[in-house]
Amino acid sequence: MQRILLSLIVLLSLTACGNNQVDKDNIEQVADGFNISEESAEERDVFIKLLNRYIENSDYDIDKINKDNLEEPRIENDLYWQRVQEGNLDLEFKYNLEGEIKGYHLSYNGNEDEVFIYISLMAKALGLDITKLVDNVVIVMNSADVVKTNEYTEEGYEISIIDSRELGYFIVNFDKTSQ
Repeated sequence: MQRILLSLIVLLSLTACGNNQVDKDNIEQVADGFNISEESAEERDVFIKLLNRYIENSDYDIDKINKDNLEEPRIENDLYWQRVQEGNLDLEFKYNLEGEIKGYHLSYNGNEDEVFIYISLMAKALGLDITKLVDNVVIVMNSADVVKTNEYTEEGYEISIIDSRELGYFIVNFDKTSQ
């Protein structure tokens, strides 16, 4: 419990910064004819850059995201998924069939303190309220279920939190509610 409180204090200590705008037009071509729009490619790149800046400026020794590790998108359930980080931390971008970013997916099976740092920095990079995220993480962690879940909506995102560290994973999705 003390570890959870420490993690929540860490989350609350992070502050939000401004958002960057992305330009439209053109298309990035990838395998099997699927196209990532230039706007989405730029949004993805800006997100990675912001997330890495927040990681660099944090007081925590966690790995930055390496943009050079971007994999080719693969299709699953009418969405294209593009992994950028794999290992204890899996970070993926979700695209609709039109090549527009639909959301961000993080799954984690490592140090529980690190997962809270990563998800709070992701929320920060997306311009979301970290306090609201913390409140919802607390709801999940206080659940008696084996697979603990909670969803909420904020600033054009539906955020779903799934905690099943007993089974080896913690997942957070930041899905856009509109395009």
